[in-house]
Amino acid sequence: AGLDAVAALLEQAARPLFAAGPAPLDRGALAGPLARLLEATGAPLFADAASQLAALALPGAELAAQTEAGRAALDADLLVQLGEAPIGRGWATLAKGRRRVVLAERGWPDPEGDAELLLRGPLGASVAGLLERVTPAPREAWAGAWRRVAEASAHARGGLEGELAAVGAVAAGLPEGGLLVLGNSLPVRAIDLAGALPAGVGVVAQRGVSGIDGLVAGAAGVARGTGRPTALLLGDVSMLHDAGSLLLARGLEVPLAIVALNNDGGRIFEQLPVHGALEAAPFEAHFAMRHGLALAPIAAAYGLEARTLAGPDALGPALAAALEAPGATFLEVPVPPGSAAAATRGLRARFEAALAEGGR
Repeated sequence: AGLDAVAALLEQAARPLFAAGPAPLDRGALAGPLARLLEATGAPLFADAASQLAALALPGAELAAQTEAGRAALDADLLVQLGEAPIGRGWATLAKGRRRVVLAERGWPDPEGDAELLLRGPLGASVAGLLERVTPAPREAWAGAWRRVAEASAHARGGLEGELAAVGAVAAGLPEGGLLVLGNSLPVRAIDLAGALPAGVGVVAQRGVSGIDGLVAGAAGVARGTGRPTALLLGDVSMLHDAGSLLLARGLEVPLAIVALNNDGGRIFEQLPVHGALEAAPFEAHFAMRHGLALAPIAAAYGLEARTLAGPDALGPALAAALEAPGATFLEVPVPPGSAAAATRGLRARFEAALAEGGR
């Protein structure tokens, strides 16, 4: 009965949109059936990098949802959430007040409590059941709208700068079959703005109350446990919180590239309301927590091969070499403080301009 209700809502919707947030690595098995469901319904997928379904995702969905023009283009009249919700601020803004149903395997991934329906069960069976129940409908006008979003996003991403350029270089440099461990704070959010992941890359994200703790240890465990080339992308404060775990990485035989973006503090707070509420000095002392430390010497002290790169432009070749070499390699990428916030503002402006010109 529950799937019948969801299928009926899909049949009634003119502009349905599916969504998926962080999920285990085995969620990638859902890609085939979900691709067929998306085709049958003419719906896009709003999925973040850690969903394991990014290959199916609408490029630039999170970027679009962070702008007024993009939200107007993605004016969905039904949201179908598969498991956890995407974590970006754009999704949260887009989803607010819209009709939404949730298909969940476990837990209760509706913290706001405003979903019209929450149906629990294996997602594979739920997707297969919807495929059996819905009547294929191309929804051409809706498809045209969200395809223009993808085109505008591709144009806007052509000029990434600062910290977003570094994140984009990591996304582009991962080998097929490799793994990416995303640090919390900026990296897990910036990856969906900066570029698409290659096919066949799995993503691990540690979400929780203390999300920046234990990232180095977690990445070392992922590499050791899977035997797959692994990249960890994290910020400087996150690295300093877990510097002791560099000792765990030292004994690895599988390639582990630790990419630490050093923007001298917790720069995600520059994109939160507190940044405008405080004077510069108390903000830097109590929220950004500027430290002035170089990170590569710390990694070298733990016995890792460690380099400080000249900037994001040097990251691609260095990452490729690190992911081909046995053991752990530490790559420090200095980026200017504030570059993430400035680059994100520029990216949004380019997207809106491209969308206004029809996606080109």
